[in-house]
Amino acid sequence: KKFTNLKTGSQKQTTPPARSQTDAIDSRPESNIGHRIRLARTTQDIPPARPPWSQPQSLQLPNADTVMRQVRKLVSGQGVHYRYWPKHVIFSENKPVTLNDDFDQLYNSAVEYQNKYGRDRGNGWLLLHPIEKLRCYQQHIYEQTKTD
Repeated sequence: KKFTNLKTGSQKQTTPPARSQTDAIDSRPESNIGHRIRLARTTQDIPPARPPWSQPQSLQLPNADTVMRQVRKLVSGQGVHYRYWPKHVIFSENKPVTLNDDFDQLYNSAVEYQNKYGRDRGNGWLLLHPIEKLRCYQQHIYEQTKTD
């Protein structure tokens, strides 16, 4: 494609990137969501399959990284601490999250935590988006087992 600089009038030839966003997800094992779930899993009920929300059109790679960083903390039982909360405040510490959990209840607990200790300045990327993605994945697994 050619692009014209409106100030100088010069044209610049550009070439598309050699690989698409999808190729990047599939070829980088450290970015593969399924791989990350296998690393994060501490129980047998999180399958190694790649969740449907990991597709580039619904969750971009940097966002997937952010979500998975928080999911690993929730699944391991480490819990999630936020730098703007008091040091002793850790959401879901010593309570490993599994796909058998009620994610609506967990989401409401996260909202209550934020109301009590301070809102997430990242607009949901601390807890709410990761919990919502886990709920979507739980629903996907349920639908898969229902159709089998």
